[in-house]
Amino acid sequence: MKIRIRTKTMNLSLPVPVSAAGMVIRKIPDSVFANLQKSVPEPYSAFCSREALLFLVRECAGTLRTIHNLEIIHIETEGGTYISIKM
Repeated sequence: MKIRIRTKTMNLSLPVPVSAAGMVIRKIPDSVFANLQKSVPEPYSAFCSREALLFLVRECAGTLRTIHNLEIIHIETEGGTYISIKM
């Protein structure tokens, strides 16, 4: 997985192994998941939890390793900030 963040003052490119995704998810604070659950409509808020996200990563890890150049997130702002996450 490749994470790229580019702003006016910073240009960052990080290669991240898919196997490290579970470790990163475990480090996300509980407050982030609580805020996410509040912002998502009721039937889907149950899927916005650490356990659900870890389950998805575990189940999809084998498939994610074989996919190359699939862009999961692509954000460009008017201020020039660019964020991209590719498999």
